[in-house]
Amino acid sequence: MESRHRGLETGSWGREGRNKREARKSLGACEVKKTCGSGLNDGQWHAVRLVARENFAMLTVDGEEASAVRSTSPLTITTGGTYHLGGYFLQTLFPPSQRSFQGCMQAILLDDQPADMHAVEKGIMGAFENVSLDMCAIIDRCMPNHCEHGGRCKQTWDSFSCTCDGTGYTGATCHTSIYEPSCEAYKHRGRSSDTYWIDPDGSGPLGPFKVNCNMTEDKVWTTVMNNLPPNTAVTGSSRERRTVLQVNYSASMDQVTSITTSAEYCEQLISYSCRMSRLLNTPGETHLHSPPTREHTAEGGRLFRSSQSQHVMCNSY
Repeated sequence: MESRHRGLETGSWGREGRNKREARKSLGACEVKKTCGSGLNDGQWHAVRLVARENFAMLTVDGEEASAVRSTSPLTITTGGTYHLGGYFLQTLFPPSQRSFQGCMQAILLDDQPADMHAVEKGIMGAFENVSLDMCAIIDRCMPNHCEHGGRCKQTWDSFSCTCDGTGYTGATCHTSIYEPSCEAYKHRGRSSDTYWIDPDGSGPLGPFKVNCNMTEDKVWTTVMNNLPPNTAVTGSSRERRTVLQVNYSASMDQVTSITTSAEYCEQLISYSCRMSRLLNTPGETHLHSPPTREHTAEGGRLFRSSQSQHVMCNSY
């Protein structure tokens, strides 16, 4: 038996809010009970498959095999009997909503053959209760996802919630940043120089990133670090083949721009030492390219200068 389910399971199938799938197979005086799966009330489709053979039964949910059930005494299992899909019709004090599956089913197979649900609807075979065919009335409360900044959406039968763990945001929809917008804001809270996460645009799309905050002076310095270890050797460059060194920063260009546009002053420091360099030869030039489409030129070891205070220091030896 195989089917795909979507929705909320309650009643005898629910326990501690973590729902599971249960299958029962009555064989004379013997009943085999098998359960597996948890957290299936997430509004997504789940595949359920039950395989019953001689002295053996196996129930899988979404392809994950539960522990197989084996009988301690010889049993003969035959198919073609009565199957209860999504619940059971036993006389109980519980209403249908508490003793049956609430949700949608599709692609139901019995003995690897599609079940004719329209024949059941017409009363030609079997019976049904509180079932609507050719429709799924479940409201997907996580589509579209109302959780912001990468928050994970969870839903129940009548509501949804957002899990904001690891996003850097909090609130019902992960909207509010948990970090200060700048190093200066941390200083106003009495913090000392250290490495901090900042979020300059608050609830905007940029996201938080890590910077070094120097608060030893009257003015606060914010430094965006890169991944380049000190004294990194760059070799193999020639006239015919240039060597390109990729430097990655702890922030994106948009995040860096959010700092520089609000800063009173900013600078970028580039320092390197050269062996047998042409920098101090005459004639000779060194070019530095930096976004957006700026080109800086130094002759004879002079400093690179621009409106962004690009500094280059070179020692030749």
